[in-house]
Amino acid sequence: KRNPEITIEANPEDFYKLQKLKFLKDTGVNRISFGVQSFVDRELKFLTREHSAEQSIKVINNAKKYFDNISVDLIYSLPDQKIRNLEKTIDITLKLEIPHVSAYTLIYEKETPLYNLMQRKKIVINDDELESKLYMLFSEKLAENGYEHYEVSNYAKKCYRSKHNLKYWEYQNYRMYHCLQVFELAREELPYDEEFQVAGLLHDVGKAIDPKQHVAAALEALDGF
Repeated sequence: KRNPEITIEANPEDFYKLQKLKFLKDTGVNRISFGVQSFVDRELKFLTREHSAEQSIKVINNAKKYFDNISVDLIYSLPDQKIRNLEKTIDITLKLEIPHVSAYTLIYEKETPLYNLMQRKKIVINDDELESKLYMLFSEKLAENGYEHYEVSNYAKKCYRSKHNLKYWEYQNYRMYHCLQVFELAREELPYDEEFQVAGLLHDVGKAIDPKQHVAAALEALDGF
């Protein structure tokens, strides 16, 4: 029996409309991962995100009408991050009963505004002791609430491990496409163990696909895109 994991990575601000979520579900997507990053508005502003905490909560609750398998990406160890703010983000995540959580420390990539701020000493990165404390807070709180810490940055409720994450760690084959409509391929043409992640920032893999099949084009056609 074929049971591919078909994931789309999304920003909350792109899915305020219910019809977009329904479209994805009807097309064959069975897992959605939101780049929430934080449920603290001050932190979202620092990260230059376009959504608010309240908007993320609304979008996630809407997504639960169509998807059981939902994940959120969160970022911690922001400059001068308060433990109470991280606790707030974790508490809201738990209240929303999200089955999968990915938590990453903030990375200062070269040639980015954030890196330049650090170089000019406008912001100070956290020392190892504080970063370790924040990491343990994340790990312990999620473990206490039934999440399995199955990979360095990933936590899942029972039966909600990310298949494509496991493939990375187990050095297995996987395919990733640039938001292409690969759903019929997944259902009809590919072996059952091929998993897909539809990610908007990834490059196209393999042969060219007819632009008419592009999911983004279909979403754009929906009112209010």
